[in-house]
Amino acid sequence: MPTSPYVHIEYLAMLLVQLRPSSVLDIGLGNGKMGFIARDILDVMYGERYHKGNWQIRIDGIEAYKDYIQDHQRYIYDNIYIGDAYEVIDRLGSYDIVILGDVLEHFPKDRAWLFLDKCALHSNLALIVNIPIGPAPQPAIYDNDYERHLSEWHVEELTPYCTDSRQWTLTSGMRYGSFLINKDSYLLQRATVLFKEANRLKDEGQQDRAINLYSYLLKLRPKVPEFYNNLGTVYVEKNYTREALSCFKKAVELNPNFAVAFFNLANAYRDLGNHAQAIENYLRAIELDPLMADATYNLGNLFRKLGRYDEALVAYETTIRMDNTFGKAYNNRGAILYQKGLVSEAIELYKKAIELDNNDADAHWNLSLALLLKGNFKEGWPLYEWRFKTKDFPPRDLPMPLWDGGSSEGTILLHAEQGLGDAIHFVRYVPLVAKKGLRVILQCHSELVRLFETIKDIERCISFAEQVPPCDFHSPLMSLPMLFKTDLNSIPNDVPYLHIPPTVKAFWASKTKNGPNLKVGLVWAGKPEYKNDHIRSVSLSLFEPLMVLEGIELYSLQLGSAGREADRYPKIIDLTRHINDFLDTAGLVSNLDLVISVDTAVAHLAGAMAKPVWIMLPYCPDWRWMLNRHDSPWYPTARLFRQEAYGDWHGVISRLKAEVRMQTKGNSH
Repeated sequence: MPTSPYVHIEYLAMLLVQLRPSSVLDIGLGNGKMGFIARDILDVMYGERYHKGNWQIRIDGIEAYKDYIQDHQRYIYDNIYIGDAYEVIDRLGSYDIVILGDVLEHFPKDRAWLFLDKCALHSNLALIVNIPIGPAPQPAIYDNDYERHLSEWHVEELTPYCTDSRQWTLTSGMRYGSFLINKDSYLLQRATVLFKEANRLKDEGQQDRAINLYSYLLKLRPKVPEFYNNLGTVYVEKNYTREALSCFKKAVELNPNFAVAFFNLANAYRDLGNHAQAIENYLRAIELDPLMADATYNLGNLFRKLGRYDEALVAYETTIRMDNTFGKAYNNRGAILYQKGLVSEAIELYKKAIELDNNDADAHWNLSLALLLKGNFKEGWPLYEWRFKTKDFPPRDLPMPLWDGGSSEGTILLHAEQGLGDAIHFVRYVPLVAKKGLRVILQCHSELVRLFETIKDIERCISFAEQVPPCDFHSPLMSLPMLFKTDLNSIPNDVPYLHIPPTVKAFWASKTKNGPNLKVGLVWAGKPEYKNDHIRSVSLSLFEPLMVLEGIELYSLQLGSAGREADRYPKIIDLTRHINDFLDTAGLVSNLDLVISVDTAVAHLAGAMAKPVWIMLPYCPDWRWMLNRHDSPWYPTARLFRQEAYGDWHGVISRLKAEVRMQTKGNSH
């Protein structure tokens, strides 16, 4: 059907009389009858403007096939644009009425709907769609492939958007329809359909397609806050946090009572480090929806991160009141009570979290730490294995099986994990593994390789940068206490288990002073990346009371950026520029009389060397130091100096000063 039928002409004329548009866009103008009718009715019949110079109605047309256009058509139309209507319409402005004459069937169905959306966006009032109904196949005509029918249309597809319509059956049996579509109603309904589709794509993880569709929806209806909010959530999934922030801000601007958008906005501010704005928007979300447990929970997490623990406890308690099945709130509340030293209370909360969700790896992991802290190794070690199910400790992908503790033939790869101090702490198990009959290859941090090469039961020590040789089994170092069923009475604590070569000790002896003074090494800070570093690390200024004592020499063992603090204190002897790895640190420690350290790898090093080491511990320390002890079953030469109140380092230093004074031969100033 190269030209559309004329059955709808009367209906079209009626619509034009009713609508009285001041501008018309005729798409697929063909022989131009739509333009002729519109011009005749609007300008000539009703406007009584017979001369072209008097015409006031703007009538433009789009036609894909330029050979269709005749000179007299150019007289009737103000402008005729030649090209693919899908592309051409983007260059045009708006019209009161957009008339489509046999156009949609020339597009594939999906593209046709998108084109109809474009038409609606360029319409002020309505669309008039003229189209064959049902089967109406048509090949390319006049060598114009654009005339090929690529989609089939049915009445029920268009009537949901119509305010009026007519259908006719032609003598050939083909059906034809004309549909009046209100622009606003169409965009509203189309937006609803597309919004559901965009949400489906988002839920199925098709993020880029979802972003494109949400963005398209905002072109259709640019003032719908839900569109901005959901687009923002997809940006969050793709880690486009600033783009997400912009979307959430627009959502709450459009709807100041949109609680979920305020919650999402708070999350975005949090992720960008703007904590004040995050807190403000969490509170606004809670104000709008007093039962939004996710908001109080996230607020608690932020307070916890900022060290505002009492406020975090209130937030978690509020979350639990809102939803007593919110397992992570029990877990995180327990973590704060744990830090406050209320370990038994924390254990109960961890157990409640596990009861609600037995797959909560963080709760199992936290419970293990609390049990180990209380010396309950029997229950603690198996739970400690849950660390590999948390996001912080992904298990290694190695080709050999895990060692079960029983096999006694072949080669085993023992590999360090977590921090340097953890590796030093648990390398003590190497002789027990070797005693089983296994050949031991140890993989560890490069800083420890030379130090661990001195352990006679290690056949080969490699760094993490080196390729793992063929082995029969593997085991993380920190799983060995469980495999050996370690309890308080069976801790392998024969020290020293790290020995320093005489040449290394002699080198460092030449660097230290040879005299009667007590030589004391100091470590005041751990690595800032450690999540609890804020409760263990201190400033060197805290040690100023020791600097006034006579009969002592203070040596810095502090590496990293914190070590630069030593430059401000002439009393501190700083030889760390000569340290390349932990064997060098061990060489320096071997020439000292005492090490005073916060809970860092150097404290473990000194203990493993059987060097007197005084360890400064926060109120609730790492699990290995346990509770209410001033000694360590792991390190016989260690003394523990604990905070007696949360955050009270000055009390610790006061006791240390008194003890150091007793060790010196001189008198204090």
